[in-house]
Amino acid sequence: MFVLYLNCEQGFLTSSFLRILFNLLDEKQKKLFFKHFSQINNKQIVIKSSRKKIDFLCYDFAVSRSFLEVKKIVNSFKIDKSTKKIANKIFAVLAKTEAKVHDTTIKSVHFHEVGKLSNIARILAISYLLHKYFRLYPT
Repeated sequence: MFVLYLNCEQGFLTSSFLRILFNLLDEKQKKLFFKHFSQINNKQIVIKSSRKKIDFLCYDFAVSRSFLEVKKIVNSFKIDKSTKKIANKIFAVLAKTEAKVHDTTIKSVHFHEVGKLSNIARILAISYLLHKYFRLYPT
């Protein structure tokens, strides 16, 4: 079990963070990750990987998605409830922040980059890795 301290005041790249978490795993854990994620894969999402890198390629033509649409996509994946819960919390924090910045409601928030399938898949993968291999200490 790893302990991970994060300070995300300056932003956060999901692809870079996913690679960092992935590279902390041993070979057995990486194989389990691929086995698990190949089962949840939908037709629009392809896992691109090598021994040191991982990412998701998606055929996604959506310009933006509402918070509720993103939540629906997260909940549609065949993955454990704890992973979905973490991913939904991440998107909820982002939605609250967007709503505050744009002086609107969470229901009115639309995600552009974060709402792309590739980023939804990355956040699900990050949520899975955090749930499985890391201890979370929210502040």
